[in-house]
Amino acid sequence: MSSYKVIHPDDFIISLRSFQGGFELSKVLGISSPAYTIFNFANPAEQDKLFWKTIFKTFKFIESLKTVTFGIRDGKSISFKEFGDLKLNFPSDVHEQAHIGDYFSKIDNLITLNQQKLTLLKKQKQAYLQKMFI
Repeated sequence: MSSYKVIHPDDFIISLRSFQGGFELSKVLGISSPAYTIFNFANPAEQDKLFWKTIFKTFKFIESLKTVTFGIRDGKSISFKEFGDLKLNFPSDVHEQAHIGDYFSKIDNLITLNQQKLTLLKKQKQAYLQKMFI
C-alpha cells in the first residue's frame, strides 16, 4: 500500500500504458496504483480543468504524444518527463479556456442525453415489434 498514490478531486490521472485517451480528470478523492501518474498544474488558478480535459482527448493532442512515447508493444509508454516538454498551443487567458471548456462540456452532456434517448427509443421499438408478433 505504501506505493499507492493519493488522487484529489481535479487531479489529472495518466495511464502510462494506454496513452490514447488515457488522460482523465478526477472527480473524487481516492488512491491509485503506481502504474498511474497523478499530476496537476503548477499554477492551477491559471488553467481551466474542463479545457484541458477536452484537449487531452483530442486527436491532435494524442498524435503529439507519439513524439514522447517509447516501447514496441501495444500499450506504448509515455515518458512523463518528455510529456512535460510538449509544446502545445492554447489560449493563455484562463477565462477563454473556461468558455471553451464549458462549451465542450455542454456538448458532451448533450451527446450523452441523446445517446440515452436513442437507447430508450430502440428499447421501445423492440417492445412494439414484440407486441406486433405475439
